[in-house]
Amino acid sequence: MSLSLTLRCARLPKPSVCRSCRRTFQTRAPHRTEQSAPKAFDLGIGPNKETRDDKKRHKHAQVGQSNEQIPLRTVKLVDPETGKLHDPAPLAALLAVIDRGSFQLTLASVDPEPLVKLIRSDELYKQKKEEQKKKKAVLQALEEKEIQMTWGVDPHDFKTKIKHAHRELTKGHRVNLVFAPKKGQPWLNSDGMAVRVQEAVDQLADDGHEWKTRDVQHATTIVYLQGIKKEKKGKGE
Repeated sequence: MSLSLTLRCARLPKPSVCRSCRRTFQTRAPHRTEQSAPKAFDLGIGPNKETRDDKKRHKHAQVGQSNEQIPLRTVKLVDPETGKLHDPAPLAALLAVIDRGSFQLTLASVDPEPLVKLIRSDELYKQKKEEQKKKKAVLQALEEKEIQMTWGVDPHDFKTKIKHAHRELTKGHRVNLVFAPKKGQPWLNSDGMAVRVQEAVDQLADDGHEWKTRDVQHATTIVYLQGIKKEKKGKGE
């Protein structure tokens, strides 16, 4: 067998048997499409590569993301009028046709399939303002102000302290009324202390309520009040 014929036979895919060896120089190399045709996944666009990429994108998707923040390639649009689902569509194609000045696409669901909704910009603004308002209310409710009063406080000072507590409670804050003795002032007995504390609580009953058990020690008492935020009245009310 000649050398050229041997090389041709060696290039045949195994375990194929070269049937051309019996005929001189009639062996041909494998067809290009069988031997070296490029495969789609070798170029990074095949199904295997794309599946891995989609899983990675899906992992980073979060409800509430909007427009280009959405990392997914394909989504389903929830019809704003009927609520029905449209067929899967490229996210880029949807973003290309919506009016960005009036609407935005918001990711409404990730599992079991990614769904997007068309939200009006003014509605989104109202939603964000409402969320900020609720968050602010929670923070205000947790904010605590301490107001100290002595057992022998004079009526004028007592009235001033109550007004201060009133302002804080109507903002929704928590107010801790701390009653303690002061050197040089007469002490009250236990009944007198209870009367003084209850007098302050009664005057603030419309502004807040006790959210925690009173801390009563030998000579001090702490009252924990939770404010009730009141809406400002309009000029015509």
